[in-house]
Amino acid sequence: MIDEQKLRELCSNATPGPWYLRTNRHPETDGRPWGWLDTKEPGSGSQAPPPGVSVTWTRGERSEANARFIAAANPAALLALLDELQSLRSERTAWRVTAENAEAAVKQARIDALEAARDAVSAEEILEAEDNADDAYNCGVLDCVRAVEKLKGKTP
Repeated sequence: MIDEQKLRELCSNATPGPWYLRTNRHPETDGRPWGWLDTKEPGSGSQAPPPGVSVTWTRGERSEANARFIAAANPAALLALLDELQSLRSERTAWRVTAENAEAAVKQARIDALEAARDAVSAEEILEAEDNADDAYNCGVLDCVRAVEKLKGKTP
């Protein structure tokens, strides 16, 4: 896991961003570009890194790519990412609480509806409903017997 507090401290103590990649070709090298990081935009007249920023590269197939990455991952960019991460976590927590509250409200509404339905039905209505169910069942059984007898060629 990332120690976000330590990363914030490192960002706060570093040269503030944004950082820019500066390149050059020097006649004393083999002709490949080399460069450094700078806090001033290219074309601003700056020719040397500010105090505390001395990252250079000269060789290696990933040297320039690494330098570009370091420039992009400057303190301002990392602090912005950490702030966004914190904001998203807070938002996720708020949505989780909202969902839990909604779930509890729905559950309570169901309980209230069932209790209201239970209270609305009297004992007499329950007995009447049972009688109606028995009558419907008996009619259904009689209909089945008639259909079987009809298929056999007998009518009761």
